[in-house]
Amino acid sequence: EDDLSGLDAFPWLDRRLYKAKGHARQYNVIQVYFASTYADFQEEIKEIHTTVFPRMHELCQARGYTFNPVMMRYGMDERTDRLYMGDPRIANIVFREIQRCRRVSPRCNFFVLAGDRYGSSLLPASLDKNECMAIRAKLGEDEVNQEHVEALLLMQNWYQLDDNQAPSRFVLLPSAEGISPSAGPGTPQHGEWRRIEELLFNCLSKASDAVLVQR
Repeated sequence: EDDLSGLDAFPWLDRRLYKAKGHARQYNVIQVYFASTYADFQEEIKEIHTTVFPRMHELCQARGYTFNPVMMRYGMDERTDRLYMGDPRIANIVFREIQRCRRVSPRCNFFVLAGDRYGSSLLPASLDKNECMAIRAKLGEDEVNQEHVEALLLMQNWYQLDDNQAPSRFVLLPSAEGISPSAGPGTPQHGEWRRIEELLFNCLSKASDAVLVQR
């Protein structure tokens, strides 16, 4: 069994994570996920890459460690970044990378740059089966509200049940009816996706609030 005694000084850590089957804790690796909004930290991010990271590599190597920073958006141009962050499925990739950093380097694994921007609010990449059915039912109650009617149809088209997961979840499709979240900015498909995304986001938010109140 893995020795967890080194984590005693960090009581806030979820120790179950490091006992889980297949966890990848590595004692000589410091792997840190760097999170930030993009537009308001470009100069700082450049400075981190050119000044801070090389120095961190030197300090870690001198003590027998490997410093492995993870910054997924560095080097993207503005167009690519808008495309990257406009796809709701990206959130799952980000969360997996953060989880991997936590497993590899439990004591030091996350660094955030917080500025003046909130960042993107995207559609959920998946929904709990029971919650999704309850939201659909709530949207279907108001047949007069055309926005709710359209949102219900869009949910049925865009969120499909995945029984391969346990428990089952409704998963956002990569494309539907020729429209895709990854359509290039400025294209008609991208404009239509933004309209669909805004409508679904607003209706999901209102319907989920109503469902929670009922519970």
